[in-house]
Amino acid sequence: MIRKADILPDGYFPPLVERFYREDPEVLSLYPPAGPHADFAPVIQSYSHFSVHKRNVLASVLQKQYAGIVSSGIAESIESLRDANTFTVTTGQQIHVFLGPLYVLYKAWSAISLSRQLAAKYPQYRFVPIFWMATEDHDLEEIQTVKLWGQTYTWQAPAGGPVGRLPTRGLAELCTELKQKLHLNPEQAERLNLFEEAYSRFPTLADATRFLLHRLLGDDGLVVLDPDHPELKKEFVPVLLQELSSDKVQSTVQTATGQMKSMGLEPAISARSCNLFLIENGKRNRLDKAADGSFHTTDTTTFSLQALSEKAEESPEIFSPNVVLRPVYQQVILPNLAYVAGPSEMVYWCQLYPLFQALEMQAPVLKHRHAFTISDSTAIKWMQELKTGFPELWESREVLKNRLMQQLAGANPMLPVLKELEAVIQQSANVLYTWKHPDLKALKKTGEAWFQQLKTASEKYETELFSQEKNAALLSRLNKLKSRVADNTSPQERTQYWLEWYLVSGLGAMPAAELPESESSPLMYLDIQ
Repeated sequence: MIRKADILPDGYFPPLVERFYREDPEVLSLYPPAGPHADFAPVIQSYSHFSVHKRNVLASVLQKQYAGIVSSGIAESIESLRDANTFTVTTGQQIHVFLGPLYVLYKAWSAISLSRQLAAKYPQYRFVPIFWMATEDHDLEEIQTVKLWGQTYTWQAPAGGPVGRLPTRGLAELCTELKQKLHLNPEQAERLNLFEEAYSRFPTLADATRFLLHRLLGDDGLVVLDPDHPELKKEFVPVLLQELSSDKVQSTVQTATGQMKSMGLEPAISARSCNLFLIENGKRNRLDKAADGSFHTTDTTTFSLQALSEKAEESPEIFSPNVVLRPVYQQVILPNLAYVAGPSEMVYWCQLYPLFQALEMQAPVLKHRHAFTISDSTAIKWMQELKTGFPELWESREVLKNRLMQQLAGANPMLPVLKELEAVIQQSANVLYTWKHPDLKALKKTGEAWFQQLKTASEKYETELFSQEKNAALLSRLNKLKSRVADNTSPQERTQYWLEWYLVSGLGAMPAAELPESESSPLMYLDIQ
């Protein structure tokens, strides 16, 4: 069962996202084609220029990448990309062993859901949800672990180079280890077999990840794209050459970043003098531009502008965009109507809107993905026993503890007194300081000591109350419940891995034909019995 949340929990999302959902005009001005009421019609019309050639390249590359696994529905979607009335709705993420944390799945669900909503609103067009695998990223440490029931399991992968190209060697063995250590029942072991098949059958992490997403979400229409492909990179050559020869990208993004800072918002990225990497000899090295116009990589190889320009035209596949140019690359090779972003992505996409304008490209509509917090039957039972639920669980642990105290033995009579007394003592100290009273330190010390005595008495009351075995168990359960489903600063979607929920409940395919939209919050509650 899915229920919409009516609130944005404090600290759950970056300030920009909170202001985005409040429809703050200042924030919405950073990226005009965004927000809960974004208008898709003008963006659809602007894509009449997307060339037949680019559509054919995209469809042909996807057909090659899906060779041997494609279903009839996905094959039809890929072929439809050749048609001028077909558009993409894209989301993406760096690929991760076992598909990563929960939010990766939520991104895919959100792209599928938005595609269906658009199809219902604009029946004369077709919308294909795309999962963009960020296969060229090279942060192995970020993607090589999976956490299950408090234990961390690590894939001992070869280091270096784009993660999508890494051989899957060792991952099937990790699946065997999980079966042995997790004591899975036959149904759960069968679910894990899907991953064992992927990591045994496919030679690279990108190929295995495509297979997994296809098996889980292909029936929902999700098409998985690996952008690390020579034919796609050829379409990116004009941008590569411009980036090598000018500072337009850096200067444009710096201006947008300054505007964001003036609004009291913290930027997520910084543009460099060169926003490209070079993939050679199995490594992805950053390109830096020197003051004399030459370029060098982190391994100190030096290139002239002419030499790199020739490389870009002859072998564009060895160039890799960084986070600043990756959205531009998406818009070059996809007839992309919308991008479904996570909280951090929302921030840096807002830094990039002027860049699309500077490059004379159509910016996609920017939508925030859905967010979920999942409650299983145990969590639901605990909420009932504790007489609590959402939105109360988003409050601080201290507030939750005090509420539980009131349920167990009535309100602690000292709590309101302590709050008032603390304010009075501070006010008195301020007056004494202004007055320059000769006994300032002594009087303040006396007041603080008196306050501490009362506070100690109050804490003793709480200790005695929760020393009772039954009450202690309830407090422990409350803390576990908050950590599991309602942690504001370490959200469930980032700390818990999708594989854990998949093994227990089979959580995979989108749980509803259309996810409910909320104009006030992207957060929803998903109950799994």
